[in-house]
Amino acid sequence: MSLELLKKQMDEMDNKINKLGSDLNKKSIIISSLEKEFEKISNQLLTEKQTFTSMEENKKYLAEVKRDTESNYLQIENAATTLLEILKSKTDKI
Repeated sequence: MSLELLKKQMDEMDNKINKLGSDLNKKSIIISSLEKEFEKISNQLLTEKQTFTSMEENKKYLAEVKRDTESNYLQIENAATTLLEILKSKTDKI
């Protein structure tokens, strides 16, 4: 009778081990899936950071272009005003 009890206990332990092994496999699959999702999100974040950095650089460049364009416009405006004054003074003498 004690051998039967021992066999029963061994069978129960085998069942528990098999159940734990099955649970471990399921959890390993979930962990693997989560790791892949994390990697995907991490890559997306890196791409978005790079895009943001690029946009910030473009913003700075465009601010410089705007400043230079405004400066050039003022120089052209001043030159045109000077030319008009010169022409006016020349025509007034005629």
